[in-house]
Amino acid sequence: MSATGLIPWGVDAETGNGADPAHVHTRLRELKDLFEDDPNQQLAFKTIVSEVQRCKLAWHEESRDVAEDGTRVPDWWSTFVTDAIRSILINGNFIYRRCATRSALPVCIVADPVSVYTRWCEKSCRYMASCKRHRWQVGLVEPPGRGCGAHDSRLLVNSAAVRAFTATRQLRGIIDNWVRRDDANSDNAVFTSVSDDLRNQNGSDRQWFREVASSDHMPTRASDIDTNFATLVHRRAQTIEKLDAITHSARNRNPSAAGGARNPLGGTDITQNHQAAAHTEHIVSDGRVYTEARQLGSMADSKLLIDELKHSILFSFGVPPQALGRNINSERIAASNRLTEMAITTYTSFINLLRVRIGEAMKAETIDAGRYVGFSICLAQYELERLQPYLKDTICKTMIARCYEIPESFLDSKKIRATIEAEHGTGENAPAAPVTGSKRKAYTEEDTVKNLRTKASRPSK
Repeated sequence: MSATGLIPWGVDAETGNGADPAHVHTRLRELKDLFEDDPNQQLAFKTIVSEVQRCKLAWHEESRDVAEDGTRVPDWWSTFVTDAIRSILINGNFIYRRCATRSALPVCIVADPVSVYTRWCEKSCRYMASCKRHRWQVGLVEPPGRGCGAHDSRLLVNSAAVRAFTATRQLRGIIDNWVRRDDANSDNAVFTSVSDDLRNQNGSDRQWFREVASSDHMPTRASDIDTNFATLVHRRAQTIEKLDAITHSARNRNPSAAGGARNPLGGTDITQNHQAAAHTEHIVSDGRVYTEARQLGSMADSKLLIDELKHSILFSFGVPPQALGRNINSERIAASNRLTEMAITTYTSFINLLRVRIGEAMKAETIDAGRYVGFSICLAQYELERLQPYLKDTICKTMIARCYEIPESFLDSKKIRATIEAEHGTGENAPAAPVTGSKRKAYTEEDTVKNLRTKASRPSK
């Protein structure tokens, strides 16, 4: 990845001739693999898909919003929406084409974002697919940038996966470090050091166990001590092997290591197989005295850093933590509602943009005699509660059925209207309509005339 987090594309030649360098596909493959393996990016992806598909696909007509003829939308259009969102999040746009026709209905597919991507064609001066073999169409959501100068042959693409690349790699490195730390902490490991029982001996042929005195000059030393480096290494290995044999013999003499350890109740059970005592020994120097390895700890702010990286990934994908029910501003209680409202508004705008761009592609491919596949209008629950008093009875019934995903035949329009009137009032208790400027002026003049007549009718004193 470059320092700016963007991917350079080659645009020296005409679009579709395969002139892009190999590192472009390598970096795209790296982005896609990280996107598919990272749980935080997948969480953002699934959240976006579920919110986009909350508005169900239905057949539309030019004359009205949704054709209520009961015609079912083919399943492959739901797959088309999911693949388009995946491609948008990886490289900023989606490339699609019509591949077949089933039951007189078109079947469209979305290209793999690694194989086919968006490029700027200098001859036609428009964005095109990198492959012209199958007449791919481009669905622009985040248009790539272009080279600035005449000799600048770069094309920069921006996407959610590119923006979240650095934070995802950092978070993955921290998590991997935590896993290695926990594995090291859970392993029974000790460090050995020189034992006090191993004292200097003048008669030893191992020079690190002998006492070096002034009389220990070359003529009086044993001829086989430290004659060469190979002898030194060999004798050292023999010494360590003997010390290791002493450890095994000590374990064999220990009844707890042989399986005769007492159970928590204090009795012994010879039929129960107990795990023999064992540990991993890291030899620092020759000896049998061991020191337990210190437990590895984390940084004091590691939890805060992990949360910040997770939030950064979600923000890069346009999914605020508030959309997942997380409150990241708990210390600002007074402004928490307003901050959440602003975050959800931004998230809703991004979802609407995806519906518009993907809906345009579906409309262009499925329009036939004024009918096409598109997203139906589905109000959220909090939106429906606010707008119920202002909706028509038929529209309110339809919106409730779509919001709670139940058939309209389950609902009664009279009971819905009665409930709305009971909650929001009716007649005199109904909320008054706002008074316009003209009505306010007319009311003021009429009131002035009444006041003058009242004063004139009063007897003078």
